[in-house]
Amino acid sequence: MDRIEFFLNRLYVGSRVPVSIYKRQSDETVKHICIPKENTDAVEWNRDDEAIARWMKQLEEIGKPFIYGSTETHFYGMFTDDAGTAVVWGPVQEDLRRLANVTASSYFFLTGRQMIEEEVEIHWVGEYHILQDAKGYEMYLLDKSEWNRIHNSIEYETVFLEAIERGDLEKLFELSKMPEPEGVGQVAWEEKKRMEYLCVASVTLCCRAAVRGGANPEEAYDLSDYFLQKLQQTKDMKDMKKLTFDMELTYAKLVRKQKSRQKKNLHVERCKDYIANHLRTNFKVHDIADELSINRTYLSKIFSQNEGMTIQQYILRERCEHASNMLRYTNYPISIIANYFCFSSQSHFTKKFQDVYGVTPKEYRKQNKYIESYQRQRQ
Repeated sequence: MDRIEFFLNRLYVGSRVPVSIYKRQSDETVKHICIPKENTDAVEWNRDDEAIARWMKQLEEIGKPFIYGSTETHFYGMFTDDAGTAVVWGPVQEDLRRLANVTASSYFFLTGRQMIEEEVEIHWVGEYHILQDAKGYEMYLLDKSEWNRIHNSIEYETVFLEAIERGDLEKLFELSKMPEPEGVGQVAWEEKKRMEYLCVASVTLCCRAAVRGGANPEEAYDLSDYFLQKLQQTKDMKDMKKLTFDMELTYAKLVRKQKSRQKKNLHVERCKDYIANHLRTNFKVHDIADELSINRTYLSKIFSQNEGMTIQQYILRERCEHASNMLRYTNYPISIIANYFCFSSQSHFTKKFQDVYGVTPKEYRKQNKYIESYQRQRQ
């Protein structure tokens, strides 16, 4: 047992704080000694020699003893000396004063530099990682001066987001015709990946702006999920830019739609919400009136005055509109779609659909089939 190990062993006997010692060897590998040898708590420091070597280098850069809180309850006192020997005391759960004392005492023994226990700083896990990467951030700032890239001005971003918040489509079109701002930062080295990150950021900002503007939060978040999924499928940068602009317009339209609804009769809007949520169930006008606690005749009257059609006509239009999407985007049989939207039979669905669209469901699918045309374009 050398003098260092002997001294640390005596400190352990007096403090009962476990200690681990790490020493660099000529081939830069690391060996360790645990006191006591049966200290199973020290195993977490002894699993990976390469990781320990990197960790020792970081200790050398910090240059003085400190206490490291790896969790809310486990603390370690640590430092390295000039010869590259690293000493790690702990873990302890409560007595930080005792931990600071043995850390400062062993530091004085190995380096000759005096430090009282009150000078031993405590770093939590988050702070420790920040300290590790401080040099990396300095190098980033140095490199940035070579790129000649700056970020968007806060004024431009404010005007842009306020347009979405107001539902101002005209302003968005005006901004889209302006020269593309150069200040987009260097969020990634690869140009395509940079555009992808910027699209993700735009979706997040636009979603929040729309909610601030009065859009239904759930609807706004659904749109966010949709556009992020579309972005994942988009490979070309030009398509990413187009998708981003489509997303911005969609959020502005959502806000405009909500502001328009707020100007209309509240009972009518609640009636339309009920219909939207029950398109796949059988219900009557009196079911809506009962849900809204309003007279059925009065509800029918104010609905017709505001929408220019009866409630039954509105229900039929909404069901046919949703059915048309299934005709375009799915391969479900027409009979299944008819049943899905509560039409009494396929022939009943065909007649009502033709009343709304002027063509039968079969003809509509043939004219507007999205899946087949999309597959042909990809081939």
